[in-house]
Amino acid sequence: RQTIAFTSIGAKANAITVQPGLNNKFFGANVNIAWDTGIGTLTIIPAWRYAKIDSIAGAAFVARSREKDDQQSLELRFASSRFSIFDLTAGVYYYDEKIRGRGVIALESANNYTTSRYDTLSKAIYGRLTGHLSDRLRVTGGIRYTHDRKTTDSSGIALAVRCQVVVAGS
Repeated sequence: RQTIAFTSIGAKANAITVQPGLNNKFFGANVNIAWDTGIGTLTIIPAWRYAKIDSIAGAAFVARSREKDDQQSLELRFASSRFSIFDLTAGVYYYDEKIRGRGVIALESANNYTTSRYDTLSKAIYGRLTGHLSDRLRVTGGIRYTHDRKTTDSSGIALAVRCQVVVAGS
């Protein structure tokens, strides 16, 4: 690699000294709580997930990425016992995710640095009604309303290296 010449900057390629690697960590937890109320079942499902991503690659250039992800969700659902010929399921859902990342790509004559931020917030409400017309025939209708909000904020800096050495009077 050190014999490769970059004539645009008047230099040779550097030796690769970076060892590639991953140091990623993932955590998560969820629980499903069901409570029989006598008129139906109330279910609560909270969940959480976290990721910390740290990677580095070094082949023809060096690339480094660091990211933290945090997700939380909650679902509350009620499924009724059958009343007359009907049964009902209704619920609400909430989801919140935040991702924060930084990255760098280092080439011989240029570097690129990025910072990213992504946010997702989702809220939903839903319902389903089933009519059991006979043992072999049923009619089901449902509705769901979801409101999602996604935002992103990213920035980057690109730097180019230019040799200031005068060669052969140029």
